[in-house]
Amino acid sequence: MGAALFLVFGTERFTLEKVEFYGGSSLPADSLRLVESSVLGKNLLTISLASVRERLLKFPEIRDVVFKRRLWGRIDCYLMQREPVAILAGKHLYEVDSEGVVIPWRAGNADIDLPVITGISPKDLETEKGARRMRMVMSALGTLNDYGFSTAGELSEIHIQNDEVMLVLMRTGTLVRLGSENFARRIQKLYAVYGVLDDNGSFPDMIDLRFNRQVVVR
Repeated sequence: MGAALFLVFGTERFTLEKVEFYGGSSLPADSLRLVESSVLGKNLLTISLASVRERLLKFPEIRDVVFKRRLWGRIDCYLMQREPVAILAGKHLYEVDSEGVVIPWRAGNADIDLPVITGISPKDLETEKGARRMRMVMSALGTLNDYGFSTAGELSEIHIQNDEVMLVLMRTGTLVRLGSENFARRIQKLYAVYGVLDDNGSFPDMIDLRFNRQVVVR
């Protein structure tokens, strides 16, 4: 036991010499070097990585961090980046993930084809009202995906106004009114009529799903 303790704590065999980062290609290299230098020289087996994880999660584009300790003084750090699901329209175009988090421009893909969110600005997200509206938008987008709609291929815009969520379909420009609640039930109704309209090759200017027992088309 004494020999094992000496090997771990009394020699440099388990001294951390390298942190290898995987993913997070958009992060500034200088920032990653600062994170690495804060832990180099510490004991590989006893080092607490909680503070390192906390520092890395301060980068908005990082969703999660996983560490693996390796032999010969190395830790592998896997950075899971947020995946964009929509574009937020503001002074510029900003990508947002499924949690409504704005992804920094340095991490974005300017040519990505995603539905555009309007009616909310990045500044609005700093308020509770804006954050709540973004949660409504993301709930509607998530439910659409659950029902098999390709939000990237079939949805041009998702707009929120006075706490009402509205969709604009890609090919037809049809306005779909979802209201402010019961998205699953209303999108289920949209799913039911969408196939019929598509087969007929004729979409109305508006589909109103806000009523309990009917679908209004105009």
